[in-house]
Amino acid sequence: MTVWALSRIREAQPDLRVFAITGGGPRMTLEAATSIAEVWGAEKVFLKPFDESVLLDALRNHREVRAEGAG
Repeated sequence: MTVWALSRIREAQPDLRVFAITGGGPRMTLEAATSIAEVWGAEKVFLKPFDESVLLDALRNHREVRAEGAG
């Protein structure tokens, strides 16, 4: 997904939480991933290859926080 598409999504739904997945690979630094997150407006960036359990944990956490806000 491009930065343009994410910016359009942010305009339409500013409260939407975004998780980005990039093919940056294992040599991408934490600083570069943080920079990507800032530019993309993503809450978290997952670098390929990534541990699926980490992604699932992030999604579960999102669901729990969302449920707490609704109740």
